[in-house]
Amino acid sequence: MTPQHSHHQVICQPLSLCSSPLTGLAGWVARKFFKVAAEELKTAKDSFTKLNDEIVLQRTNHLHHIEENTAKTGTLLEAWSKEQSETNGYLRAIADTLVKK
Repeated sequence: MTPQHSHHQVICQPLSLCSSPLTGLAGWVARKFFKVAAEELKTAKDSFTKLNDEIVLQRTNHLHHIEENTAKTGTLLEAWSKEQSETNGYLRAIADTLVKK
């Protein structure tokens, strides 16, 4: 065996022995990191889903409320318009009576 081969073995064997556990440790850390990141992503997605559901519910309730009030307002305006027409008729009749005198 040449001195170069001996020197090569002395350096490479310990490096080889150290690199395998370090690679395993790096893989474990990476898996742990991705697992935690996936859990955080799922939590964020669930939060956004709940928020979206709440917004849709509020919007639906708001639109329902607007529709109900619009129908009520329309009914009230129609009644007011009829009353106003009757009042205008009475006022015209009174005015006509006063003008004829």
